[in-house]
Order: sequence, then structure tokens, then C-alpha cells
Amino acid sequence: MPPPILSTGLIPTWAEFQVRSNSKVLTKFVGTDYFTGRYANRIKNSTFNIDGTQYYVYPNENNNNDTLHGGPQGWDWRNWTVVTHTTDSITFSLTDFDGTEGFPGEVVSFVTYTLTPYEWHIRMSALSLTKSTPIMLSSHTYWNLDGFGRNDTNLVLNHTFHLPYSGQYIDADNILIPTGKINNIPQGSVMDFWSAPKRIGANFTAPGIFNQCGYGCIGYDNAWLVTREGPSSPYTYDWTQAGPVATLASDWSGITLDIYSGMFPALLTSPS
Repeated sequence: MPPPILSTGLIPTWAEFQVRSNSKVLTKFVGTDYFTGRYANRIKNSTFNIDGTQYYVYPNENNNNDTLHGGPQGWDWRNWTVVTHTTDSITFSLTDFDGTEGFPGEVVSFVTYTLTPYEWHIRMSALSLTKSTPIMLSSHTYWNLDGFGRNDTNLVLNHTFHLPYSGQYIDADNILIPTGKINNIPQGSVMDFWSAPKRIGANFTAPGIFNQCGYGCIGYDNAWLVTREGPSSPYTYDWTQAGPVATLASDWSGITLDIYSGMFPALLTSPS
């Protein structure tokens, strides 16, 4: 059975379709395309220090032991302003004021979506205008490149994933807070997506997969380091021309998702 086609001619590869059909409530961070900020992922104890000043941001996870994706009113909950649009693109802007969710400094962010007949481009940027502040942006789309059209499965475990420059990953504790340790990835191990493209579910029965995505969890919710470097510095190459840092592909639909970035972590979330 081929993947379902919308009236627009597009295959619905994002997860909102499955979530809306299988759940009465569309949960946070799962949908067409949530944009997380001002700091994607977790901040331990909801505190950090910049230039000798201790900041306390609003907690929202694990019994208020950490801050996830910017806090209770992170950017995924906020109203964005359309600042420009064309026939094939639209740009949104958000101004995050000093002290919002406890973060220092005023930050302005722009997100642009561009749609071509066979490609969807997402470009994001943010700039702190007044103070030093942590910023880490992410599109939080959950992808299913089969468009939920397979009769045998609605899961992505048959998708192949490739991280050609990621031979290390960031160690995390039971609630997915980084421990500060960097782990090397042996070829052929459950965390190995660097040596060759591999099905996401290839190692779901291997002992090493248990607790990778948190205590009692089977699957992935991990950050791999991207260690591609230029001739003398990781900042000297043109990341827009140097090839993708991550590739997700489906043999069934023939669709490929390439991710280009100048940043150094790459995250895969695929719990069972």
C-alpha cells in the first residue's frame, strides 16, 4: 500500500496525524512542528551561572527537579508573529523579554519555513540583545516518513538513521540530565549510527538499549556529538555545503530527511 496523499499532493510525514487519531489530547511537544526555546532540552536543578551570577529558571519536569524546553511557558506555548511571507515561505518572529521564565536578557528569534515541490526547509536563529544567556533552539517535529500508511506498522523502527560524524554521545542520568561524561561509541554497538545507516529498531532487543532513554525506558532519547572539523577548526567549514550531519530515510516510501547544522549535538528520540 503506498503512503497516503493529501489533496495538496503531500505525504503527511509529521506525527500530528497519528496523535490526533489515537489520542483525545494532543500532548505537549508532539505535533506538526513545535519550536522549543529559549533552551531546548534540560537544565539540572533549574539553575545556571553566568559570569558569577546565579540564575533560577522555572522548573516543569521530574517533580520540579529540572527545566525542560524553556520552562512551563516555553516558546512552544507562545504566540509567534508573522513578519514576512511569500508564495512558498513564511517567517515567524518572537521576542522573549528579560526575566521571562527566569532567563536573563531580551532575545529575538526568527523561524522560516520554506516549501518546495519536494523539500521542506526550516531555518531558525536567535540573538540575545541585552545580556549573556543560554540559547539552544530545536524543531521538535516527530517524523514518520511512511506517512502512517504502512499496514504492518505505524512506527519508525524500520526507518534507517545515519550520523556519519557522531562517534561519541553525551552520558545522562536516569532523568536524562547530562552527567558531564562523553562516551565513545564502539562500532556495532547499540549507539552506533556513525559507521553505516542502521534501522532505528535494529537493537531494541539488545541488553545495551535498556535505560538509554531514561530509567526503565527502551529506546533512544540521546544526544550525539557532531565532530566534523575543518582544516584547523570546527568553525572553518561551510556547514551549508558540507553535507548533512544526520539522515533519516524510509525504504518503503522512498523519502529521505537530511539535517544540516553548524551546531555540535544531534538528538534522536525514539522510545518504544
